[in-house]
Amino acid sequence: MSVRPTTTTDGALPNAMDQGPRGAPGDARLVALVAAADREAFRLLYERYADRLFRYAVLRLGDAAAAEDAVQETFLAVWKDAAAYEGRSSVSTWLFGIAHHKVNAVVRGRARETPLAGEALAGDEPGPDREEPSDERLRVLAAIRSLTEEHREVLFLAYYQGLGVREAAAVCGIPEGTVKSRLHHARRMLAERLGEGEPT
Repeated sequence: MSVRPTTTTDGALPNAMDQGPRGAPGDARLVALVAAADREAFRLLYERYADRLFRYAVLRLGDAAAAEDAVQETFLAVWKDAAAYEGRSSVSTWLFGIAHHKVNAVVRGRARETPLAGEALAGDEPGPDREEPSDERLRVLAAIRSLTEEHREVLFLAYYQGLGVREAAAVCGIPEGTVKSRLHHARRMLAERLGEGEPT
């Protein structure tokens, strides 16, 4: 069932539910347009989410090239199946859910998982206009990389993408209680590796 934007009695779009940055179409509106084969809407949706999905994929895969392939597969699925979006979750949750399955397919095809790449988190890699990360930041990143994949994933979704427990559970396809448990253990393990008391 395709998503159709909700309208007011005079046919105008609501100004809160379907507005993106600076009056641009909101996510749900873009998906509805993509379902109608609107290439410009697809471009806007890609620009809005590709980087976030890439960071998620590279966190899971530890390989920038494989992560880029997973993102491309994700958006190919969006283009083909946008009409399947029913609006029962946010577009962000829906997109991360697709990416989750595409990354899982890559992981299943590997003999073993590669180490987490340095670019998994924003701002880690020095560039022409970026300072070298501090020793403390490197220590935190090393601690994050030492976590299991399932703990890194929920940590990334909750703290770096701002997804709630319900949304993270929908993305990962696991119960909300499991997300809470993994977050708790991830925080505890980070505190132990950093030699700090467990965050409250």
